[in-house]
Amino acid sequence: MPRFSGSVHASLHCDNDVARAACFVALIASADPPTRERYAALLTLAVNCALCGANPFLYFTDLFDRLAAGWPKARAADLMPQAWLAAQQRTEKVESEAGLGVIHD
Repeated sequence: MPRFSGSVHASLHCDNDVARAACFVALIASADPPTRERYAALLTLAVNCALCGANPFLYFTDLFDRLAAGWPKARAADLMPQAWLAAQQRTEKVESEAGLGVIHD
């Protein structure tokens, strides 16, 4: 199996959700085994974000920040998209009840 090269993506036209998913699968297939596993894990998290209504950009930003700060492995389930979204919603509710919401200009 060849190592990942950007040329696979350049040759595919990805103009809708199904085509983008096919492009991502092609990228996974062109990668070496350890990279395929990482891509598959990220894709699984991204799809779960879409299914539960979590913003993937906010989710991954927070996820990587927490992991970089040394998030305990024993609490990994708390970082799954559904649990993460529920925690975010609880935090937003507490902040709004306390009058600590985000101020918009």
